[in-house]
This record gives sequence, structure tokens and C-alpha cells, in this order.
Amino acid sequence: LKELDDQNYLQEGKEDEFETGLSFISRKYISNRYNILALEKGNNAFMEELRTLKDFPEQIRSAMLRALPEMELVKYAGQSVSTEKHMQYRALIDQLIDETSKNEEQKYILILTSILESGQIIFNKVLVF
Repeated sequence: LKELDDQNYLQEGKEDEFETGLSFISRKYISNRYNILALEKGNNAFMEELRTLKDFPEQIRSAMLRALPEMELVKYAGQSVSTEKHMQYRALIDQLIDETSKNEEQKYILILTSILESGQIIFNKVLVF
């Protein structure tokens, strides 16, 4: 998330790139943490699986189920939302990681790497369980 922040996408008006990065980070984390194929699913299928995950905080689940369709509209339909809304989405993912990491050490074992590929930053998280 820190590297996503450092890209300054929102300050540069690149909302779609910010939401794409945020979506990738959240799906990758959920894939690793809950052992599901979140990256391979479309938004509707991912939301359906999110509804059934065990040990997933209900407050975060509800917020994500509301946020995901809005994030998709920014990513794919070019819809614009306020900077405050983007920061709410980002805070939600931060809260997800904080509340669902199995222990304090695991939060810091999340290794965030980025590589430049085709002019876009690709994010990858590695989790140790």
C-alpha cells in the first residue's frame, strides 16, 4: 500500500491506475490469506466468494461488497469519485490486512515488490503463513 501511495496516482489524476493497484493488492492479499483464486475471478464471482468466506470480519465484508462495484466503475468505466472516497477504499484494505493478519509479525512479512512492465507498475505481495 505504501508503494501505491508513493506513485501519487491520485495527485496526477490517474484514478483508474490507483483503483487498479488497490484492487490488485486487496485481491492478492485475500487470495493468499484465504486460499482462494480472487485474482482469477470476475468482480461478481469474487463478491459471491467474499460473501461466503469464514473468519472474514463482517464489517469489512459489508464495506468491501459496497466498495467493489464502485471501484470497478472507476477502473473500467472511467467514473470519477472524490479523493476522500479513494482514501476510504485504501483505508478499508489497510484495515483488512490489520484485522486479518494472523499475528503482528505476519503484517511485516508481507513483502511488497514492484516491477516496471509495459509502462505500468505491477504489485505483488508474498505472505508467509
